[in-house]
Amino acid sequence: MRRTLLVAFFLSIVQAYGSYLLHNDMMNIEILKWIISIVYIPLYLILLCVGGLLEVIFGWRVLKGGIVFPYLNDELWLVGILVLLPLNLLLLRLWGSFRQRT
Repeated sequence: MRRTLLVAFFLSIVQAYGSYLLHNDMMNIEILKWIISIVYIPLYLILLCVGGLLEVIFGWRVLKGGIVFPYLNDELWLVGILVLLPLNLLLLRLWGSFRQRT
């Protein structure tokens, strides 16, 4: 259980950091952009909603102005780790139970 949690936490950090790099146009390798975009697009939309809620409820400025979609402040990408952690835990547990059956 502890190892699964550590692996899920590490995967969440890598996915959130990759999404952060893609969001700020710091990624130059095209194939990595395609791979990270699988995680980036849903995570961006979730963090956009979370950022809007934080602005409305607490008055924190976590969104930067943009033309169509706003940019997210760097601190909000840390929340992305917490958003991705339960998803990665679920996927690792499903993968582990599938491995035991075969």
